Amino acid sequence: MRIEVIRLTNLNSLAGAWEIDLTDPVYGAEGIFAITGPTGAGKSTILDAAALALYGRTPRLDKVNKSENEIMTRGCGVASAEVIFSTGSGRYRAEWHQNRAHGKPEGALQDYTKRLSRETAPGTWEVLAAEKKAVVDAKIVELTGMDYDQFTRCVLLAQGDFAAFLKADADVRAATLEQLTGTEIYSRISIEVQQKAAAQMKALADLEERHNAVGLLTDETRTELAAQKEACAKESAAADVERKRLEAVIARYDALHKAETELTEIRVRQEKARAENTLLNPEREKLTAHRAAAPLTADARRAAEARQSVRDADTRAKAAQDAARTAQTQADKARSDLTAAKDHALKAQSDYERLLAVIPEVRTLDQSAVKLTAETEELRKRETLLKNKTETITREIQTLQATVTKTQADLAAASRFVRENAALAGLTEALPGLSAALQSVITATADQQKAAAEAQAAKTTAEEANKAYKAVLPQAEEAKKKKEALKKTGLETRERLTKLLDGKTEETLHSEVTAGEKVLGNLKRLPELLAAHSESRETQARLQKEKEEKARLLAQTRTSVTATEEALKAVETAVTALEGQLAALDLVARLKVERTKLTEGHPCPLCGATHHPWAHESPEADTAGISAQLKDQKTREAKLKTTLDESRLSYARLEAQCTELDKRLAEADTAGNKCLTALTGQSALCGFSEVPSADTVNRRITELMAQQTTGLKRLADTRSVSADLMRLRESYAKLEEKNNALTAREASLKAQNDAAQKTLAEARKRVSDSDLTLTAALSAYRKLTAPYAEDTVSAQNSDALYKRLKDASLRYEKAKKDQTDLQAHCDKTTAEENGKKTLLTAKSQMAARASSELKTHTEELARIQSRRRELFGAQNPDTAEKTAVTARDAAQKALAAAETAAKTADAEVTRTQTELKASVEFLTKAQSLLSQTEAAWTALLAEKGFENEAAWASHLMTDTAAQALEVKIAAAEQSVIELTALLREKTAKTQELKNQTMWDDTEERVRQQAAEAAARIRANTLRTGELSQQLAADDERRKTAGQIAEEIRRQEAVCKTWSTLNALIGSHDGKRYREFVQGITFERLIANANQSLSELTDRYLLVRNQAQPLTLDVIDNWQAGTVRSAKNLSGGESFIVSLALALGLSRMTGSSIRVDSLFLDEGFGTLDEDALNTALGMLSGLRSQGKLIGVISHISQIRERIPVRIEVRRKAGGVSELAGPGIRQKAAEKTVKKEQVRRRIYE
Repeated sequence: MRIEVIRLTNLNSLAGAWEIDLTDPVYGAEGIFAITGPTGAGKSTILDAAALALYGRTPRLDKVNKSENEIMTRGCGVASAEVIFSTGSGRYRAEWHQNRAHGKPEGALQDYTKRLSRETAPGTWEVLAAEKKAVVDAKIVELTGMDYDQFTRCVLLAQGDFAAFLKADADVRAATLEQLTGTEIYSRISIEVQQKAAAQMKALADLEERHNAVGLLTDETRTELAAQKEACAKESAAADVERKRLEAVIARYDALHKAETELTEIRVRQEKARAENTLLNPEREKLTAHRAAAPLTADARRAAEARQSVRDADTRAKAAQDAARTAQTQADKARSDLTAAKDHALKAQSDYERLLAVIPEVRTLDQSAVKLTAETEELRKRETLLKNKTETITREIQTLQATVTKTQADLAAASRFVRENAALAGLTEALPGLSAALQSVITATADQQKAAAEAQAAKTTAEEANKAYKAVLPQAEEAKKKKEALKKTGLETRERLTKLLDGKTEETLHSEVTAGEKVLGNLKRLPELLAAHSESRETQARLQKEKEEKARLLAQTRTSVTATEEALKAVETAVTALEGQLAALDLVARLKVERTKLTEGHPCPLCGATHHPWAHESPEADTAGISAQLKDQKTREAKLKTTLDESRLSYARLEAQCTELDKRLAEADTAGNKCLTALTGQSALCGFSEVPSADTVNRRITELMAQQTTGLKRLADTRSVSADLMRLRESYAKLEEKNNALTAREASLKAQNDAAQKTLAEARKRVSDSDLTLTAALSAYRKLTAPYAEDTVSAQNSDALYKRLKDASLRYEKAKKDQTDLQAHCDKTTAEENGKKTLLTAKSQMAARASSELKTHTEELARIQSRRRELFGAQNPDTAEKTAVTARDAAQKALAAAETAAKTADAEVTRTQTELKASVEFLTKAQSLLSQTEAAWTALLAEKGFENEAAWASHLMTDTAAQALEVKIAAAEQSVIELTALLREKTAKTQELKNQTMWDDTEERVRQQAAEAAARIRANTLRTGELSQQLAADDERRKTAGQIAEEIRRQEAVCKTWSTLNALIGSHDGKRYREFVQGITFERLIANANQSLSELTDRYLLVRNQAQPLTLDVIDNWQAGTVRSAKNLSGGESFIVSLALALGLSRMTGSSIRVDSLFLDEGFGTLDEDALNTALGMLSGLRSQGKLIGVISHISQIRERIPVRIEVRRKAGGVSELAGPGIRQKAAEKTVKKEQVRRRIYE
């Protein structure tokens, strides 16, 4: 951390706004600077500003709030402090502000505010925290790596607290070292090691508990369960074979019931289809009528088009007549509008000429009125301002008179207090010595109390260590006895295992049993394969017989389909010929009217012939006979189609059945071959040279099962004894390890007992030494307080006595300062009162002159405004002129538009009259053509047998509807044919199923037997599942027990490692490892401090106290290397050692902070000239390390020795000013305003 800029406003004697820029090149060139000035001038206030901006408190003022602020300059309403500092993460600005109500000196104190910002770009700042003080404080500690106490021990060594780190106790030093060097991680490591070791031990105990909780079945129980499982499996297999046979019979009964149901449904559907087909007869008649009406559609369309043409012509004629009338009306209106437009244009021109005569005079009056109005308003404002100023000055004179009276009374009271307490004049200079002596008393008291507590703790520790050592001895002896007993049991178990194995291994026994199980399993499959092979052969014979019968029926059906197709082709040819004849005759009849229009010698419009023999008569034709033949042929065609469809359907069905039989026969052949192959292979696996009989297989199975029972029992006994031996070995290993641990613990507890006794003796010696130190500190403190107090000094009242003397000194110094300030304030206020009276006289005269001028201007303005109203009223001349010009131009444009509209209307009248005449002529022609078309259409309808056009239209259908009706009738006829064929097929299938079930038991009896077989299978399956589940669960528990045992072995190794590590560095509060590492850090600090101390003096050398690792001792080389406590050093000696420690701290860089700025407040007065020169030379040398050192002192040697100085110069009125490099002062009034604006923005 490096402090770059300090800004302050109205703090103590430094009134106004000041800025100290420590980045000025002069400071960097020297590396050290001095802050000099008389006593009480405000040197320490500069450092107070830095502490106030960062932490909201100062070394001399622990509390600053809205009820108490002794640092704000008297007579001011605003105070602030600001520090710009840099760290490794960037550049930051910390601000502290406090003001009185409305920024006035007499206002009530407001609560202070803080803000922290980060520089994002040169001159640009981003606010990090501002709303809550606690958030700002926490962020500053995070960025600097120091709280307030650490800051005052490492960066700002304040007056009176210079030796704070030197005389701090071990816990305070530990916290400072931990924060500065980042060693807090070792506390966490120590705590986590202790927690981890405890967690690992708990995990081991949990594993052992889990292992003990696992329950295993005995080998005899497992053998019995396996036998029961095998018996259930055999019974299930036999029941399953019977169940399958019965299910096949049930399937045949189910197929028969299904076929009968389907047959009934088909009969119902056939009757329904026939009824629906009968209901379609009216639709067939409609379709016939449509076919007769459809050829006249084109003639009907021509008649409709003629009618529509007449309607369209009539509509156009009426529209033309309406348009002509509308055009005439618009023409009359246009001529009237033209006359009105001419009159309006003449009036607008006349109004415009009359307005031009008045406007010049009105504009002149308006300009004069505007000028006089502005002058009058300015005079009125000036008069009001002067009157207000006069009243304000009068009130200020009254306030100043009251202030002078009050200040004179306060001055008299302050002078009286100074005279009455003249004896306290030297107390202020003596306070630093009193503070140091008090600190010695406090430190000695704390050391004495701590030593007594340590002695008591050491005594308790020694007693506990001795008790623990005695308690572990019987445990170790008991562990040895258990170990020997377990060893004997293990030898006996090993002999039992050797007898059971009889020269073989457990793996060999297991292999023999496994091989027997495999052979037995192969034998058990043979009966199933034999039964499957026999069934496969029977299926092949039955399928082959069915295939031959279906092939015969298929050939017969194919012959029938061929014959029917040939007969159908002949009938279709005859139907086509007859339909062609009827179509030709129908065409001749329909062209009768057109034939009458033909003229001999003129070409026909269709064929172009000029000779027309049938123009007036038709050839004879037997239409009725041809229609009867066509009907007979169509009936025959329909019957042939029905027969052909039924034959084709039967053929397709027979063909599909033959294909299915071929497929099933092929599958049966494949299954039979597979079954024979599997049977041959399985027989070979079981040791048979050919396929055996069922009796041979059953005898072989019985022999092998007896052998397997004997082998399994021997293997189970072997495994049980082997597992017992393994558990004994594990228990023996655990006991041996426990015995070793008890032996190690016995040695460790003995060493701890010896160490505790030694620690107790050392603690008792420290108690004696601390009593002597406290007595000497109290004696020195009594000598210093004797001139100012007659109290009896003790360790209990020393602090209260110091506070009382300090308060008395502050009151005396405050009274002296008030005496000077009040006299200056009284003189200043009297002079200000005289100046205000002179100013009041001048302002009164100026107000009278302003009132006279205002009256003259007001009268002239009223005259001009009256004349203007007479001429023009309230109108604006510019607006009036623009309005008149706009009206004139609009009238001219309206006149031109009216003339154009009149011409357009006349032309439109001529056009509409022409269109009306043409529309009437077209309507006459259309009506004549319609009469001819209607006559021809009526004649044609009569000729075709239709009474009128409505009768013809009622028989006509759309093409889509006609086609749909044809499809519907054909579908109904086809449905009847298909259902008739399906009925014959289902009847035959049902009879076949009845024949198949003829020799079976009754359906009820078969279903009852099947249900009983299924119940036996379910019962055996459930029992087998229960047995398998018990065996599987036991297998899983055995596996789990083995896994847990392995986990226990691994966890024991882990626990051993963590226990060792815990014994070295673990502790519940983290002190064991932290103190070890902080001891190393403290040694680094001592080494750095000794490097600086050797340059200051050759007398002292700092060392660690061996009994208390964070306590400092000094070696006095001038007294034959005597070692003594650093707390017993004199004032000058303490300053030298503290300076060395501060420099040592500044050289140390931790993970969170680097100290690059150091400020020393006073303390140099205790050094002789040689020591002072040496100290200043050493501080100057720190420039090479990039550090900046600031020294505060009032002694002359400092000013002579350090060329770069910030001088604090005392001025009249109790205020001071700053001078030196990088010093800038802002105007007081601007500073106050700026602070008020910043305060409002911040709020």
